[in-house]
Amino acid sequence: MTKEELEKENQELKEKVSNLEFTNKVLEDLANVRIQKISDLEVANSTLKIKINGGK
Repeated sequence: MTKEELEKENQELKEKVSNLEFTNKVLEDLANVRIQKISDLEVANSTLKIKINGGK
């Protein structure tokens, strides 16, 4: 391969890595939202149990 071909391939690989890093960040953000929603539901569930048991 020529130097130019290697540089082009290197640039393409850098772009792919950048895209994967972005995708990973989006997935991490979605996972954090899901974790927060689960936590919120657990709190709501506990609150309902307390109300059902007459505030005990």
